[in-house]
Amino acid sequence: MADTPWALQVRGLKKSYGSAVALAGADFELGQCEIHALLGENGAGKSTLIKVLAGLLRPDEGEIRVSGRDWPTVATPRDAALFGLRFVHQDLGLVDAMSVLDNVAIETGYVTRKGGLIDFPATSRAVSERLRALGSDIDPCRLVGDLSQAEKVITAIARALAGQARIIVLDEVTASLPAPVATRLHGVIRRTREQGVSVVFVTHRIEEIFGLCDRATVFADGCRVASAALDQVDHAQIVRWIVGRDVQHRAKPVVSMARAACVQLRGLLGKGLGSPLDFEVGCGEVLGITGLVGSGYEAAAHWLAGVGKPEAGSFMLDGQVLPLGDAGALRVHGYQVISGERAASVFPGLTVRENIFALAKHGRAGSISAERRRCAELIRRFGIQPAECGELEIGMLSGGNQQKVLFARALESTPRALLMIDPTAGVDIGARAELYDLLRRETARGMAVILASSDFEEIESLADRALVLANGSPVALLEGAALTQSRLVYEALKPVDAQRTSAQADDKEIPR
Repeated sequence: MADTPWALQVRGLKKSYGSAVALAGADFELGQCEIHALLGENGAGKSTLIKVLAGLLRPDEGEIRVSGRDWPTVATPRDAALFGLRFVHQDLGLVDAMSVLDNVAIETGYVTRKGGLIDFPATSRAVSERLRALGSDIDPCRLVGDLSQAEKVITAIARALAGQARIIVLDEVTASLPAPVATRLHGVIRRTREQGVSVVFVTHRIEEIFGLCDRATVFADGCRVASAALDQVDHAQIVRWIVGRDVQHRAKPVVSMARAACVQLRGLLGKGLGSPLDFEVGCGEVLGITGLVGSGYEAAAHWLAGVGKPEAGSFMLDGQVLPLGDAGALRVHGYQVISGERAASVFPGLTVRENIFALAKHGRAGSISAERRRCAELIRRFGIQPAECGELEIGMLSGGNQQKVLFARALESTPRALLMIDPTAGVDIGARAELYDLLRRETARGMAVILASSDFEEIESLADRALVLANGSPVALLEGAALTQSRLVYEALKPVDAQRTSAQADDKEIPR
């Protein structure tokens, strides 16, 4: 490659796993001090490219240059670090039980006194300076487990900027944040650029790249299909490049509120909920439970998932009382859970097939050959890629395809009720539309769905009614024409006194 002003150049990168092609001659360029969006459907090759740049995978062919320097033939994570590449992934890799100071300093190094003893006051000042450079005043002494998700992302970025960082890859770091919080985080990313660092920003939230990123590159089938300055293209063009077609947004079917209640919850109370929570979900209905991060919707989802026993509350499915706090008993009675937190949901080290049948209601699906046949059917039904992945370790799949495996596992048993917690975090726009269609088909046969999510676009797209929480309490119940993104944002953000007034009005006007 000839010398260029690029911070990063990738040419003709190829990587295959047997007959499965992950990268098919991929090209990518990142400018100096540029914020560059890397987009594409799950399985498009983005994750493989990032793993190559991190020194975790060795490409079959191709050339890489970083600031004009040739990439080692056999690169390691240490080489990537020496070249100034830093990575912040969706799971962030932080230790909740440690302080912000320790999480950052364990990577950047502690300030020491003579004799090698750690100078904690000096280290705290150094960490504070890193955080202030990103526009944050997080106390370095706080435990990471006590931080909001946005504060955790800022901490991870501060840690990543250790040493001579030249390029930082932010891989789906805003996936678990509601849109208003993600937007506030964009200022931190811009300050990263101001420090002379080039940024690769990987996201499935297309709307957030406009106004943040300078350019975008779209991958499909393991190679680049388009690259453009974002002031020259619109949202619709980006979507067409990603999915190869216009995505049709189908109208939600009208749900009759006269349908019998499938799920009934009364008096749910536990840590994170400031007042008892009550609701019903009709057969064939999708009820959204939403709010900003920290509003209480996550706490409600925690208890509804059967993780730990709440302080109070009764749960009924088809008229039968089921024990909250016993996830196994809930599953046996036809209640399944899908979470966007893949690290806590998949069984690493097991194959796709083993993951699908690991929690089967009646045990394994008979013989191994029977499991393989059923697994192949589910792979086709849910569009999991690569198509012949049944015997692949699940960690070899992209995050979005792992999420499709979780959908297959939950829906394989035709449950009566389904709880979804941020279910499409990290899932691309095309796959999202496919999963939405599949869920509508499932609800059409009478399955009740509880959708716990801070993604207001997702709530508007899927939910028939939406219960908005703030400060640990329900503040609004929306349906019909009132269930819009703008109204959801308004209800989640308005002052507490106004929320109480709205909740009282909703109690009178909206049937439960």
